[in-house]
Amino acid sequence: MVTPSDIFNQHPEVWQFSQPFSAYHKGNAKPLPRGIDTTHPDKSLKIDAIFVYNDPRDWGLDITLIIDCLLSQRGLLGTLSPKNNDPSLPNRGFLQDGQPPLYFSNPDLWFASDFALSRMGQGGFREALEGVWSAVTGHQGVKLEKTVIGKPYRETYLFAEKKLQAHRTALFGQEAERNPLRHVFMVGDNPGK
Repeated sequence: MVTPSDIFNQHPEVWQFSQPFSAYHKGNAKPLPRGIDTTHPDKSLKIDAIFVYNDPRDWGLDITLIIDCLLSQRGLLGTLSPKNNDPSLPNRGFLQDGQPPLYFSNPDLWFASDFALSRMGQGGFREALEGVWSAVTGHQGVKLEKTVIGKPYRETYLFAEKKLQAHRTALFGQEAERNPLRHVFMVGDNPGK
């Protein structure tokens, strides 16, 4: 696993405006398995999947690195796919060259905080990224392929239902199968939404 802090700590030139966050990035960075090598792309750091797990701290750096990955050739940082903007390909060639899939763990646009007004959550970051993607690709209809996991998305509920069924079977055995669950209620955790 590689984080934006890992990349910035070894390659601060990837986003020059993150210097005010240097102490944060240095304190959270691990050495990269390989660097970014633009002269020998096959030796460059390869990203296989992008997972936005938490609310980003340094939106500029994070958006820049995600866009770099989405425009790359096969997820190799420091490359650009020659398929990008090819009108003869699906999605005008964008995301057609082995780029890493993009996942978000939380869709919340707003969350409650100690401040009087709700604050932007990961959903705000996702919307900002989608706006930058649209501006970078320059074409309406170029889709940003992504998977959003979390409440209220289907995958989260299917996973929870599967876990709940397995737990009931472990507790009650055959009785759980004879008397299936009829109603399951989900209680949200975000009053700011």
